[in-house]
Amino acid sequence: MHARRWLSGSILALLGSCSSDPTAFSRCSPLTGVTISAAVFSWTPSDCSINSLTVVRDGVTSWHVFAPAENNGLTGPVTYGVTPAGAGASQSEQLIAGRAYTVVLTRRNDAGTESIVAKKDFVFSPTR
Repeated sequence: MHARRWLSGSILALLGSCSSDPTAFSRCSPLTGVTISAAVFSWTPSDCSINSLTVVRDGVTSWHVFAPAENNGLTGPVTYGVTPAGAGASQSEQLIAGRAYTVVLTRRNDAGTESIVAKKDFVFSPTR
């Protein structure tokens, strides 16, 4: 498998909004929490859809899933390696128990700029 580099410089500000509407800038900027249970990612508020979810280890993308048509169309929860209906994704690398990863969630604002709305480090455990 080819390693995929995640370009953190392409994701700029820590801005966001709720639902899939990029013009709604209220309670979802930023998302208030990200939960990882086994390989399932969820966030709060749960009705805030996102543009992409990326799992990174040591600067290399393990999996990247994104909404179609550059909108905020991904809803949670999202299971690692399972592409939600209508979304696109890279091939997933196997998560390794005990290894440290970072999950990054982004949204697009009304200008079309992709911004980080949540970022969380975690150690993968297949049972929690």
